[in-house]
Amino acid sequence: MARPQISARLELLPEETLLVSEHLIYSNCQKEALSEIYLYTPPGAFEREHATVQEFTIAIDESNFSYDNSSSTFLCIIPESPLAPGDQLHVTLQYRLNPPMNQSSFGVSDGVYQFTRFVFAPALYRDGWVLNQPHELGESAVLEAASYRVEVVAPPQYQIAASGAQIEDAGEDGVVFASDFARDFALYLSPYHLEKTITHEGLSLHFYYTEAQALYLDNWIQSTESALTFYQETFGPLETKDLSLVFTNDRSRGGGRENSDLIFFYFDGLLDLDQEIIFQEIDMVIAHELAHQWFYHLLGNDQGKEPFLDEGITTWAEMMYHRTQDCFDVTIVERLSQDITIRDVGEKPILRQSIYDFSELGNYNLDIYYGGASLLYQMEKNLGKERFLMMLRDYVTYFRLNFVTIDDFLSYWHNAAGETLNPIFSLYFG
Repeated sequence: MARPQISARLELLPEETLLVSEHLIYSNCQKEALSEIYLYTPPGAFEREHATVQEFTIAIDESNFSYDNSSSTFLCIIPESPLAPGDQLHVTLQYRLNPPMNQSSFGVSDGVYQFTRFVFAPALYRDGWVLNQPHELGESAVLEAASYRVEVVAPPQYQIAASGAQIEDAGEDGVVFASDFARDFALYLSPYHLEKTITHEGLSLHFYYTEAQALYLDNWIQSTESALTFYQETFGPLETKDLSLVFTNDRSRGGGRENSDLIFFYFDGLLDLDQEIIFQEIDMVIAHELAHQWFYHLLGNDQGKEPFLDEGITTWAEMMYHRTQDCFDVTIVERLSQDITIRDVGEKPILRQSIYDFSELGNYNLDIYYGGASLLYQMEKNLGKERFLMMLRDYVTYFRLNFVTIDDFLSYWHNAAGETLNPIFSLYFG
């Protein structure tokens, strides 16, 4: 299947705005003509107040079209004639990106720019467009996996981290990053960061950190190498050869944020605590966010409507890794499996819940993150560890670079294990 091709040039201007030129080649890989094409926009692109996208222009080569930007989340392109199966649409967009103060991993703070999405990228089409509204508890956009080539032009004092691999001497003015396969494209610009690159089992790992964080760099590297070794042995190799890990200077939050080939870690707020606590938190969050490079990046899913498929499985992967470190506590996942049996009959099955079913992060984490880990723990107990891990690796291989739904997940395990898991699946999925 032909992936969308996205090329862009981004220039950081002195007034803290960014000038973006983007070219998108979209191929209709469906069996039906498409009368409209939806692109996810940068967050808040066309809001009535404080729009992040300004001076916007769009053109389609050799074709008349119209577009609808009444939504701040989607841009709908309407070709004059429906796009026939196999045909391509060449779209050129130019705009000025006016980032807000950093919030939800998008914006600028104290001269540091963080963007989980800053280009217009096609939504996924599966028997119709998959269009999710934003939700404050987590990322819900469902983008088509694409190839990216992005040139970033910034003053020389800026360190630039981005999804994909840096291409040496490829840009006339700036630094170019390219990826043949990415679920999204993220970017980080900072005048305060240092960078250290190491090679680990065929991967180039790029660590970005400030002087204040240098004390923890060795621990960060050790945790990353240890978790990557375990995941590659358990799930198989990654598609990428470059992985960037940014130790941000954001003291307002904790945890991390996954993107294709680029992970943000928010540890600055911990630096006043005891070192042992800091090291434990770093090890835990790194293990979780790295696992997302398999569950969400290699195996895509609808993070908004079926979040178990990335957050639940990733939490289990984190726990599996920590079991090898002799710090795996099964108490919470055992208790959850017992609690599920006494849920009210009228409630939605625990792992059928979407992010839109929750208003509080604590309940979302408990049901989706730990509920998912509880399911896989029960599956391992039922099948035996060795057989379960073999089937889990086959699951990753089978769906590699594809998109997975809960029904796909259930179908795979029914075919692989027969009816032995049916009582467990009934409990968690209804």
